[in-house]
Amino acid sequence: MMIAGNYNIGELSKALYQAMAGVSTNIFTSRPETVPTAMMDFAVVSFPTRIYNRLGIGSTTCRVSLYARNKVVNSIVYEDITKLQSMQDLVYTRLPVTHAKCLIGQPVPVWGGNDKLGFHCLHIQLDVTII
Repeated sequence: MMIAGNYNIGELSKALYQAMAGVSTNIFTSRPETVPTAMMDFAVVSFPTRIYNRLGIGSTTCRVSLYARNKVVNSIVYEDITKLQSMQDLVYTRLPVTHAKCLIGQPVPVWGGNDKLGFHCLHIQLDVTII
């Protein structure tokens, strides 16, 4: 069990992971090093920042990173913006996340660009209040 101060990171990660079910059939808690060629998209859910104790509640941010396989036309690599947009829309339909341990919302999209491993990425930063 991973605990930061009085806050269980494992429980928070599980809550985010479960809330994002269906955004992609492939959801991970860290970026896989390799991806099968048949996998066209995936999502990574994480808590990459510090947790702050606010005297009874905690606060942090989490990230949902959306990856869509690049399109290649005439040797030119393009992002699949349509797929990334549909994945972003699916994330937004799940917000706010209300869980016994936390509240997750206030999305801020951040363009991740080409990961040089065959995918383009869109990150969605979310505020987290830990109860």
